[in-house]
Amino acid sequence: MKKIYLTSCLLLLLGAPLVMAQDVVSSDAALHERVTALSRRIAETTKLNEGQYLQVKRLNLVMMTEMETIKARFASTPAKLDEQLAELQSRYDWDLAALLLPKQLMVYNASKISTLAVNAR
Repeated sequence: MKKIYLTSCLLLLLGAPLVMAQDVVSSDAALHERVTALSRRIAETTKLNEGQYLQVKRLNLVMMTEMETIKARFASTPAKLDEQLAELQSRYDWDLAALLLPKQLMVYNASKISTLAVNAR
């Protein structure tokens, strides 16, 4: 009886963190899906090579992770939130420009402008 009780307690102790971790894994999976979709879209429009694609994907992951952190941290102060998100976007654009060739950067900027124009409608 003691062994059964001890085994069941051990299973509960080991299983509880796994149940709690499922929420983290599901949000992490959603983040990776968004990163992959954004990276593929950039790769399709700018014709990235494989090395550039991997660097852009890593940059997108860092950017989206930082964005989630900023949103959580500054949710109560909209002005500071906007300022931090603008700074993050500026850094992202700068880092992305460093990864792309000049022709790819022109295509990316044109695509970004047309996307903004469509979203503004």
